[in-house]
Amino acid sequence: MPWGEDYPGRALVKIHLVELATHSWDIAFATGHTGVLDHNLGAATLACAEASIRPDYRNAEGNPFGPEVPVPTDATAWERLAAFMRRRPQGWAGGLVPRTAEVVRRVAVNAPPGRALGVSC
Repeated sequence: MPWGEDYPGRALVKIHLVELATHSWDIAFATGHTGVLDHNLGAATLACAEASIRPDYRNAEGNPFGPEVPVPTDATAWERLAAFMRRRPQGWAGGLVPRTAEVVRRVAVNAPPGRALGVSC
C-alpha cells in the first residue's frame, strides 16, 4: 500500500471494491447514467470506504484523499460515496464535473452501440 502499511487480504478486497465502484460512478456520472447503478452496491461500497479510509489518510502530504464533500440530506448512497471520495456532482453547491468527465463523455459517445458503459455490477 502507498502508506507503507500491511493489510489483510479481506481489507484489500474492500479497498479494491471502493476503487472500482467509485470509478464506475465517475463513468456513470460523466455519461449521464447514474440511474443504472445498484443502490445496494452503492450502500455497501460506502460502508467499505468509511471503514477503510481513515481521517489521517486525508489532507496529509502524499496521501491521495482530500476532504469529504458535503452532500444534501436526500443524497443517494452513490452520491454519498462520490462525496466521501471527494467527487462533486454538478448541481451541488460548489459542484464541478471532474475534469476527466469530458474525456469519458467523448469516449462513451464514440464507442460502438452497446459498449458505451461496459460496466455492470
